[in-house]
Amino acid sequence: LRIDREIGEQTDLRVRGTARYASHRERTDEKPDELLYSQLLVGAAAEVEQRTGKVTLRAGAGYEGATTPETGDAVERDGDHEYVVQGAVEGGFREDGRWHLNASRRPRMPSLRELYSDALSTFEPNDALEPEIQDAFEAGASWSASRWNLSLNGFWQQIDGAIERTTVVVAPGETVRKRVNLDEVRNLGIEVGTVLKPVRGLSFDLQGTWLYSRARDADGSYDRRVEDRPDWIATLAGTWTHRSGLRLRAELDGIGERYSLDETRTDPDDPYRELDATARVNLRFSWRHFAEVGGYAGCEWFVRVDNILDQVTWSQTGLAESGRMLQAGVLVDFDR
Repeated sequence: LRIDREIGEQTDLRVRGTARYASHRERTDEKPDELLYSQLLVGAAAEVEQRTGKVTLRAGAGYEGATTPETGDAVERDGDHEYVVQGAVEGGFREDGRWHLNASRRPRMPSLRELYSDALSTFEPNDALEPEIQDAFEAGASWSASRWNLSLNGFWQQIDGAIERTTVVVAPGETVRKRVNLDEVRNLGIEVGTVLKPVRGLSFDLQGTWLYSRARDADGSYDRRVEDRPDWIATLAGTWTHRSGLRLRAELDGIGERYSLDETRTDPDDPYRELDATARVNLRFSWRHFAEVGGYAGCEWFVRVDNILDQVTWSQTGLAESGRMLQAGVLVDFDR
C-alpha cells in the first residue's frame, strides 16, 4: 500500500506499507511426515521530499521485520526487526548537468530457502542466519547534449553479516555447501554510461561497472574474496535505425574475472574457484510499424540472437550458461 500526498507546491509526503506471507510444505523419503515452514515479512516507511530552487532534498525512515511462525523440525526462531533510514540531495549545474548524493541503511532478511532448504541434500541448512545490514553511500553526476550524454557514479557499501555461501566438511572426504553470515563485506565501485549519436539514425552506447569487493579477514584487512562479484561488467553496443522502421543493434557483453563456490575445496577461508573473464556477442534485428487506428498504436517484429559465436561461459562452478540462443517475437502497442 502506497500513499502520496502533496503538501504545498514544494513538498511531497510518501508513505508505504508492505506485507508478504510465504509457506512451504515438504515431505521426503527420509522425513515422510509433512513439514511446514512459513515466513511473514512486513515493512513500513515514510519519505519527505522538499524542492528548493534547483536543489531537491529527500529524507525517509522505516521499519522491516520478519517472523517464521512454522519452522518444520527446526528450532523456533525469534523475530528479526531492523530500522531503515535514507537521505538524498540532488541538483543541477549549468543547463545540461545533474548531480546527486545519497546515503542509506537497509536490512535484508534471510529467506525460507536460505534458512531451511537442503537443496536435495547439497546444502546444510542454517536456521541461525541473521539479517544482513547494508550501509551505502553514492555520489554521481550526468551531462547531456544533443549528440551525447555521459553519466558517472561512484558507490561505497558496507554489508554487516553478509549472507554468503561456503563449504563445510560433514564426513571424511565429503563436503556440502552452507550459507553463513560473514563479518563484513565492503564493495567499492564506479559506474559509467555514455551515448554518442554521431549522425542521424546511428548511436553507440557504453555501460560499464568496475567493482572491488572483499570480505574482512580476522586481522581486520579487506582482502578476502567473496563469491560472484566480478571485477568489471561492461556492454558496448551500436544501433542503426532507418526512417522506414528498420533497426539493427549489435552488442558486446563482457564480464570480468570472478570467483564461484567449489565443493572440492575444503578450506573455509578459501572455498572459491576463479572463473575467467568472458565476452558474448548479441544481434537484434527489428522492424517497427507505426499506426494510429483506434487504440492500436503500432507493433515491432524482432529477431534476436544471443551469444551468436556460441562462446562457453559459466555462471558458477560447473554450471554453464546457454549457448547460442534465437528469439523471435512481436511487440504490440495500444494507446489508452
